[in-house]
Amino acid sequence: MATTTKPEISELLHRINEGATDSSTPLEEVMRLCLRLGWLLGNKELSDWAKAEAGGYTPKVSLPDYRIFETQVQGTFWGRLAVALKMPPFLSLL
Repeated sequence: MATTTKPEISELLHRINEGATDSSTPLEEVMRLCLRLGWLLGNKELSDWAKAEAGGYTPKVSLPDYRIFETQVQGTFWGRLAVALKMPPFLSLL
């Protein structure tokens, strides 16, 4: 854990809160602040989460539940001689 003070952590939390609720603040900045907070607190879980949210999840890391959702996919595909093939909706494609 890094040497830090309560006011420094308090200010960082304030900046994260402000950034998360202000639509003009880039999400990358909020994730960078979360990464910094995780480092200051010595919280590897927070740091790993912020890295994954900012840079993408690796195949080795399972996606959090809020990143998985069901959707329907349907479309018109063209076969031989420009014949349209209507495809029914498919469920639960990720």
